[in-house]
Amino acid sequence: MRTGRRLLPLLLAVAAAAPWQAAAAQQQKPTVVILVRHAEKDRTDPTAPDPGLTPGGEQRALDLARAIRRRNVDAIVTTHLRRTALTARPTATSRRITPDVFQAVGDGKQTGAGMAQLIRARHMGKTVLVVGHSNTLNATIEALGGPKLNDVCDSSSSNLFMLVLYPNRPLRFTHTHYGQADPPGGPACENGLVR
Repeated sequence: MRTGRRLLPLLLAVAAAAPWQAAAAQQQKPTVVILVRHAEKDRTDPTAPDPGLTPGGEQRALDLARAIRRRNVDAIVTTHLRRTALTARPTATSRRITPDVFQAVGDGKQTGAGMAQLIRARHMGKTVLVVGHSNTLNATIEALGGPKLNDVCDSSSSNLFMLVLYPNRPLRFTHTHYGQADPPGGPACENGLVR
């Protein structure tokens, strides 16, 4: 009986330390942020305030889920617009994640900075998919400490950016593409980005 009484304070101390240790371990893990523009939006009705995706866009959303399936996405951040939510849906469904929805405000720079702040507040140490817009991805990347990029071309939906934020060393940035190739963006577009 005495041994049990001596162990009780020790067990309580260990239990109290567990959440702190879990948080500390989470902060030691790198944060992986995967960023894409929404898939091809439906432009058949130019007056539609919040259009969905074309059939090709729906396929791209499926391609995205396949392209990142081994990344073990823990969290998803989208804007409030249907095209970003629909682009994220196959990944959210397969991973059983309810996305964080960020209300796009002001210009792309303001929205991108807000999305970066949300990631830093809620998702450090996790793998996060961000589905944004042609003028928010570069702002989100820059606000997270990545390189300064131009906007994504309006004709491009295949860009896939990835930032790996390490706790104690410089970040790693990559820019690739996924799914079907984009149509030519013209002379003002290079590798999916505005010149």
